[in-house]
Amino acid sequence: MSLIQRPLDHQAVQSADEQIYDAHEDDPRPNALFDADGNRQALSDTDPTQEGLRQEWREYYLAAVDAKKAGAADDDDDQSSPPAENADPPAPSPTPGSAGGDPGDAVAPCEEMHWITIEVKPLQNPEKRPDFWPAIPPDDAYAFEFFEAELTIGHAEDYLDQDASTKYPRIPAGTCQIKFSHAFKTLQDYFDSRVRGGEI
Repeated sequence: MSLIQRPLDHQAVQSADEQIYDAHEDDPRPNALFDADGNRQALSDTDPTQEGLRQEWREYYLAAVDAKKAGAADDDDDQSSPPAENADPPAPSPTPGSAGGDPGDAVAPCEEMHWITIEVKPLQNPEKRPDFWPAIPPDDAYAFEFFEAELTIGHAEDYLDQDASTKYPRIPAGTCQIKFSHAFKTLQDYFDSRVRGGEI
């Protein structure tokens, strides 16, 4: 099977999500995708018992990407007739500093671009932890973790790659925010049940 390419296609992600929930809507509950009341639950990125579901999701995703590419190819085949050979090409826009350009704007400013890398790794250190602290997960524990980001190029929703990282190149300077809502909720639920729940 083809490997999933990054960055992920947001429409294909939504399509794969809908297909996997529809495919297992009638499964006995509670299960990995639905709680006892029928509410959807996020597919685990690390639970080995859910690997079959993750593979099923990948197949839905790749099929959606292929279908989108096929549709784009059909659109390319249905182009309008090309312009006549004798048609005059459009006049090029004057460049700054040229004879036809604006003499008051002889030098065009060049915006400085940056890149940002998002990488999530468990903190590996030898310090002793309380008994209720979960075991330190492996470095790739957050592979394919879902995140939301507010970047200087706009809102983004995506998944980390198999190395639990992703990169956004050529973005303007500014403030960016990244949120891993599913990962933080998993941690919050764990500590709520173990610490606040009275087990510790």
